[in-house]
This record gives sequence, C-alpha cells and structure tokens, in this order.
Amino acid sequence: MSGKRISPLHWSSDDTELWTATDDAGAVVGSVIAAGDYTAVTFDGSVHGTHHSLEAAKDQIDAWHRWTTST
Repeated sequence: MSGKRISPLHWSSDDTELWTATDDAGAVVGSVIAAGDYTAVTFDGSVHGTHHSLEAAKDQIDAWHRWTTST
C-alpha cells in the first residue's frame, strides 16, 4: 500500500486549559479547551466535539488532520 506520508501534529500548552495543535509548517490546525469536559475545535470550525478526556479530544483533531491531508 502506498500513500502520502502525513506528519503528526505538534501539541503545545501554555496552561492547563488550552492545548494547541500545529503542523510541521507551524500552522494552527486546532485546539482543545478544558472547561469541565474537553472541547476539540479545528481552526476552520468544521469539527467541534466534547470529550471526557484530553487524549480523546486530541485524537479527534489528529484524526481530522490525517483525513484532510491524506488526499
């Protein structure tokens, strides 16, 4: 199986309530906001989800990034 190599996102956080995902070029792909639950939002607003864990919210952004950059 051949396909386009998709670089993983880089996650950073300046505090305990906001995590930001960037691609290899430094462009913001999405973020996760902690406010009771964890809300995942892509930069363009096309994906918005609420999760009970930080990892699940990050996974949603990661999956969206892989899907949109795989074609």
